[in-house]
Amino acid sequence: MAVARTCINHTVRFDVRNLLRAAIRSRPGDAAGDGVVTAFERRFADHLGVGTCIAFPFARSAFLATLQAMDLPPGSEVILPPITIQPMVDAVRSVGCQPVVVDIDPGTLLFDQAQLVEHLNERTRVVMLTYLFGIASDPTPIIEAARAVGARIVEDFSHNLGATVDGRQAGAFGDVGIYSSSATKTLDTYGGGLAVTDDADLAARLRRAQTQLRVTPRSRLLAKVSGTLVWNLTSSHAAWTVATFPLVRWLRRRHPGVEQTISGARKPQSAPTGPSDPWFERFTAQQASVGLELLPGVAATDRVRVANAEQIRATLRYLGVPVPTGSDGGHHVHWQCVAYIEDVERVQRGLAADGFDTAGTNLRLVCECEPSSCHHPVARAVKQHALYLPCHPGVRAGALHRLTRSLARLRPMASVTLGTATGTNPTGPDGDRLD
Repeated sequence: MAVARTCINHTVRFDVRNLLRAAIRSRPGDAAGDGVVTAFERRFADHLGVGTCIAFPFARSAFLATLQAMDLPPGSEVILPPITIQPMVDAVRSVGCQPVVVDIDPGTLLFDQAQLVEHLNERTRVVMLTYLFGIASDPTPIIEAARAVGARIVEDFSHNLGATVDGRQAGAFGDVGIYSSSATKTLDTYGGGLAVTDDADLAARLRRAQTQLRVTPRSRLLAKVSGTLVWNLTSSHAAWTVATFPLVRWLRRRHPGVEQTISGARKPQSAPTGPSDPWFERFTAQQASVGLELLPGVAATDRVRVANAEQIRATLRYLGVPVPTGSDGGHHVHWQCVAYIEDVERVQRGLAADGFDTAGTNLRLVCECEPSSCHHPVARAVKQHALYLPCHPGVRAGALHRLTRSLARLRPMASVTLGTATGTNPTGPDGDRLD
């Protein structure tokens, strides 16, 4: 059986049921519906251990509302990582602020501390931390440096729901945390952006912004649910093996690069567009109901994915392939299992021949500079050499064993730019102890 690189974290039957609900749902925006949203917000805030959660239609909407709630002076600087989504940059520009891009550290995947300090100044008003791939890294040194110049902290923990450092949840360190509950995330509510905060004033301002959102058209919710259903169907074991993966392999052979473009790993640069109508529509009662149903099961799903990822990472370390390490005291959730590989295309072809689909990150490199003059070499190298290996709960024990054997046979080259592997592994690729 072939194995997809990622999966939807709920069943096809669940999607069918929600598609029917979206098609026949009652008029949106009534008091009962608002009550369901409030109940989900309270449950999500409790899950994170923070005071308040305010639901928006997208993470970008929550980030825009956060910037507006902070009353930033025109021309303020907002520091962003080079790997994120373009709408985050668009949100900064739409409020009259200047985005400033700072490179990341390959181990923590947070900002390079030295480069960050160089860019902090009296005009810096916000620093947006973005946790990547489910790696738990301590943001405290970055937060302390930012607050020393009076900047506020926004955490994008869309990849890191459930990740902790010394028992504290990602998203709960700064002034505002933002989670994107879109397809393939560990908590997927058919889209959504959840802002969490302990700041009562910011919470009140975000709540006022939420009340100004428009009713979401039925067609929008139907499109979200049906799109997820199609993704779920085509990535199921049977469909993936019989139809989807053969098509992916054919694309790779006949049109090199096309499949990577489709997956988003080689997404072409696009012009900034700014906020559009869907940014200002409500998080619906049906999405909240989905969140209430799925949130209690997230931790159990995490345990399976983490166990799979750690077995793969043990093999990679044994082979000398670097992986992001995070921080001491960190509990990773491995939204994706990432390896830093120099010969990415050769390894991808080899794994595909063994039935494993892989891909690079579909997040954009937003620094918009030529390779020869790029001031963000680590982010550029992560974009080029970070390979997603399947670790989701659909990867069963037999497939996991085949994957580690395939990696051992292929012997990936360690990424030159991203350094050598760190840490030691007491077992070989077959799980045989070496000590």
